Amino acid sequence: MNRPVYKRLFAYAIDMLIVAIIASLFLDIPIINPYFDKYIELSESMMQFISGNETLTMDTINQLQYDFVYYSFYTSIIVIVVKIIYFILFQYFNKGQTIGKALLKIQLVSDRRKLKFYQVLLSSLIVCNIITGIINLICLRLLNMNTYIQVSNIINYIEIFIVIANVMLITFRKDAKGVHDLLSNTSVVYKEKEK
Repeated sequence: MNRPVYKRLFAYAIDMLIVAIIASLFLDIPIINPYFDKYIELSESMMQFISGNETLTMDTINQLQYDFVYYSFYTSIIVIVVKIIYFILFQYFNKGQTIGKALLKIQLVSDRRKLKFYQVLLSSLIVCNIITGIINLICLRLLNMNTYIQVSNIINYIEIFIVIANVMLITFRKDAKGVHDLLSNTSVVYKEKEK
């Protein structure tokens, strides 16, 4: 089995850039993202706080963090929906390839015979932080500010752990499988030429 490790990382970077570009097309549509203006206003305020010499209390930092996440709620939903369409549906119907993978001539394949939808689904939910993103949004709506910030920090640590574990596994495992590959019984390989 071949090891397209660096190609995987570059393909993922290309794919995330594409997701960001597609998502950005929908961000300032008021009916889809009613908090967009407030989000931009808060972003500018945060930049002023960061660039200023003002000393911020922990309560102020927590409130800013919470407000920023609260007003990016619909932005986050848009990004998650684009990730689902791109990484799950598009990749499945494009025979295990995203645009990034196609450009770098690699492909998601099943360890069994044919790539199944549930394999693409499971792999993408993990590697693209879709599951943690959805959990984070649910917590935002259900929990008070202080509890949400604590839970959100734990979710962030979990995401960081998954990223580090994936990079370590695909770099050092002989079969170059990440956590998502092991759980979904998939591999990323150089694309074979169609006959």
